[in-house]
Amino acid sequence: MWEYILAATLSFSAQIRAPRNDNETLQYQFSYQIENKTDNTHLFIMQGIETANDVLFLDMRGKFDYNSNKLLFKLDYQQVGGKQIHQYTQDLRAKFNDFSIGTAIVWDVSNFMKLTPSFGYKKIIDSDKWEIQTDSDLYITEIISYQTDLNVKYKINENVAIGVIGNYVKTETNENYTGMFQVTLSR
Repeated sequence: MWEYILAATLSFSAQIRAPRNDNETLQYQFSYQIENKTDNTHLFIMQGIETANDVLFLDMRGKFDYNSNKLLFKLDYQQVGGKQIHQYTQDLRAKFNDFSIGTAIVWDVSNFMKLTPSFGYKKIIDSDKWEIQTDSDLYITEIISYQTDLNVKYKINENVAIGVIGNYVKTETNENYTGMFQVTLSR
């Protein structure tokens, strides 16, 4: 247990985003992420504070993946306070290389819970200095729901990396996009 906790990677990120309307102020977000990967698991926790129209909102993201050779089990929770997004998904999928297909429970905490087909694509490209990771999920709901993540890191040395994180989520009721600069510290 301690080996798993001590092997975690800690990242900090900041963002300044232009508002969607001209009469609104700039939006800011500051967050920290804790991430741990093993051969079969991926754990990601993010907590952040963002502003929208000078009001503070709490954002949270929790993600857990378990991979076997042919099976993928995923838990994912996203809360974007400023956009009223509170969505939880639980997937069980068969894997075919980087693709997966199966079923999911999609729960918009404020509205509905559905059992639906789900599809995914996940790819990690890792070299000496660069790491590029993408993870996308698609859910067949009344209005197609999906989320996609992109993480690009440049490794300065074995303990420090810099990069960008991008996330887009579309639920049946709302959508949100995020792009952040990050500094990653690992042990």
